[in-house]
Amino acid sequence: MNKYSFKLLVFIGLITAPFLFEGCNSLFKGNNPYYKVTSQFRNFCYFNNGSEWTYQNDSTGIPFKLAVNDINTYVGFQSQNPSTPSFSYDVIEMLLDSNSMNMTKEVVSATNILSDTTTMNSLLRIFYADSSFVLAFAPQYPLRETQIIGGAEGLYTNMEIMPYYNVLGKKYDNVYHSQDKFPKIINGTYTNDSVTMDFYIAEHYGIIKWTALYKGKTSSYSLVSSDLKQ
Repeated sequence: MNKYSFKLLVFIGLITAPFLFEGCNSLFKGNNPYYKVTSQFRNFCYFNNGSEWTYQNDSTGIPFKLAVNDINTYVGFQSQNPSTPSFSYDVIEMLLDSNSMNMTKEVVSATNILSDTTTMNSLLRIFYADSSFVLAFAPQYPLRETQIIGGAEGLYTNMEIMPYYNVLGKKYDNVYHSQDKFPKIINGTYTNDSVTMDFYIAEHYGIIKWTALYKGKTSSYSLVSSDLKQ
């Protein structure tokens, strides 16, 4: 597998926003707002223990299997800073057993970044064996408006929402296309090169395709089959 397919994107999206009340995105936990992962976001990104995906390298055809082998859930806490009051938020860790993909877990976390157009106020990050991680999905941001996260976090854009998208001859409904562009970091040192990753996320399937562009070379991976439990 191309080692540049997965690289570091650190993302902390914490801004002030009005919070919702019981029955919506947030409640109160103690004296602090408490943000929950909504059912709509779970449909795209949460999969129970025993769920399996098989992907292929689109250049070589080599298959890679990915499976959820454990689930951890807890409530995180963001302390107050000059731009954000303190708040609590749901975190769901899906621990992975991967075949030559170096992925260790997918983490869903609720945020205080709210939207007028979707109830999906959460983030999906993918973590790797070298401790790096990448932001794959943050649907609460407006379409085609690049978010300047800065530093190692780079840029994030929701490119489009498609009613359907075909991967290897299979039609997937309700698909988001996201893009990250971030600096290449080698041994903890920034380089002048950048990595651009595109993700395609389908409801009830998760990530169905992703690509990575580095130094003019693109690697691509597509979902071949899945056995998922939600």
